[in-house]
Amino acid sequence: MKIYLMTALLALVMPAQLLANTQQQADTTIKYHTNVVFQPNDSRFTADTTLTIPAEKLTHQTIALLLSKQQSVTEISGAQLASSNIESSPRVPPWNRITLNFKKTGQSNYKVKLKYSGAINAEAGHGNYINAQGAHLSLDSAWHPFIADFATKMTGTLALTVPSNWRVYSPGQQERPTQDTVMIRNQMPAIDVVLFAQQSPKVITTEHVEVIYQGIDAQQAQHLADDATQCLTSLNATMRAENTLDHADLIILDRSGPSFARGPYISMSKSSLSSREADYQYICHELAHNWTPFADAMSHDYWMMESFAEYISAQQLKQRFGKEAYADAVKRWQNLAKGVEFVWRSDDPKRASHRVNYGLGPLLLKRLADRMGADNFEQLLAWYTAHEVTQTEQLLNKIGALTSKETQVWFTQQLAQKKP
Repeated sequence: MKIYLMTALLALVMPAQLLANTQQQADTTIKYHTNVVFQPNDSRFTADTTLTIPAEKLTHQTIALLLSKQQSVTEISGAQLASSNIESSPRVPPWNRITLNFKKTGQSNYKVKLKYSGAINAEAGHGNYINAQGAHLSLDSAWHPFIADFATKMTGTLALTVPSNWRVYSPGQQERPTQDTVMIRNQMPAIDVVLFAQQSPKVITTEHVEVIYQGIDAQQAQHLADDATQCLTSLNATMRAENTLDHADLIILDRSGPSFARGPYISMSKSSLSSREADYQYICHELAHNWTPFADAMSHDYWMMESFAEYISAQQLKQRFGKEAYADAVKRWQNLAKGVEFVWRSDDPKRASHRVNYGLGPLLLKRLADRMGADNFEQLLAWYTAHEVTQTEQLLNKIGALTSKETQVWFTQQLAQKKP
């Protein structure tokens, strides 16, 4: 809230150009400009990308990227680049780690260009593919370079050369300069670049939601569109106003692999659909990610992002379908939590499992809400969804500030060891 107030005050006392310069200087997001040519008949593509990296993102003039080993890098260049190295990623062996070493020039930004080409492993179990009918590319494919810490965000422009009868979905503003070219400008910071494209997709549209679907019938797609619209409207009314979602693209794919959300772009697996109530919570969970701060995707703090989204979606489920449906969700958490030792410990950096993120984590948030009381927990949730809360210690300190040191210590112990 203080940041927005300060910006408003600056607008009153500073000339417009000076204010624009101040805001520009404050923008330290990595930028990409990527050109991609799809070759759908043989499931391949070629790409070149230019990254503009703020100096403060470098550590000792160095930064590392990740890119799938299925991509063959033909060029790494830049006037400010001192050297580069490609080796197997120790954290994710199917990917390469590309280390970039820059000359110390004192400049505010450093640029590097990468050219590469390759294919997508459709058999990896993540639902990524390129074929004659379309393409689905997510973080799991590592098709586009991203920062190796799994936390640093980027914005940028994606220029796609695709068949003229493909319709493309991706976060950001889109235009089609020519029949076979799509430009996507994305100003929403994210760690990766994702997209879905399809020849003549099946679509159901409501006022605020578009459902693009495979493997289900039009009636089920309409139910999903109606449910997404209702949940989106409810979340917009109750969550942080600055993050309001005007619309969402809900992409239901006949694929395996995890679901994920990037603001208004939500990719979901058909195989995860079940009952109307469960599907409603499933959709609400993905929509809720628009308000859950993004922690390092590989860290022990990542549980917060998933567990808060799960908790928020369960509250939406209760509001829509009642206490019995909510009780079923809690039972599902309890079943997932069986045998799980802990959620988070300060001295254990390992990322939590899905049984923590979608089971024990939200279950402990429910216990916390019961202990704190509705008003205090509502304040905690409002604070969490309005700030970049990426470390569990931040959450614990806020709990102490809203309640007591005793409650802070209690929840720390809850996270560290499951109680019977």
